[in-house]
Amino acid sequence: KDCLLRVPANALYDFLLNWASEYNKSAWAALKGNRKTVEAILDLGRNDAKPRKDFVSASQIFEFIQYFFDDYFTIAESLPTEVSGQDAGVILSRYASTYSHSDDQGFWFEKIRAITADLGYAVKPKDYKNNPDQYKGHVGHVSTVIRLALVGRSQSPDLWEIQQILGEARTLQRIKKAAF
Repeated sequence: KDCLLRVPANALYDFLLNWASEYNKSAWAALKGNRKTVEAILDLGRNDAKPRKDFVSASQIFEFIQYFFDDYFTIAESLPTEVSGQDAGVILSRYASTYSHSDDQGFWFEKIRAITADLGYAVKPKDYKNNPDQYKGHVGHVSTVIRLALVGRSQSPDLWEIQQILGEARTLQRIKKAAF
């Protein structure tokens, strides 16, 4: 993990492409010709104050990033127990109607907070923890619905950055296509 963290994204891309050419031809087809995009994907969270250290091997790296490629994308996890299927649909509908790819990260998250409050979820997880009977859940649960629709799992690097890489059309396509 520490070793791969120090490898720059361009060298990591070459490493991953070489592995895929020998061991996973379908991954190779997805990666080949997408250097700039894959390098951006590989750099997600690696330059932060607390950098991500979750890359271990080439096969694990591809497994970790495969949700970026439509042919590999699946929703692998369930909704948080605090969110009903009906609420998930409303969250995604509201999210799609307010989404703007040009929003900066702060404004983007404020929109999620507004959806959260409007639907009876706590904007601050602490408020939900202190008064669980007053809220359906909290902003993290609402964000998880969006995360699941976009990456198929409840844990991922920064969601705003992921959407910047996916692009507006693919982001909205996944949000509108998600069904829980």
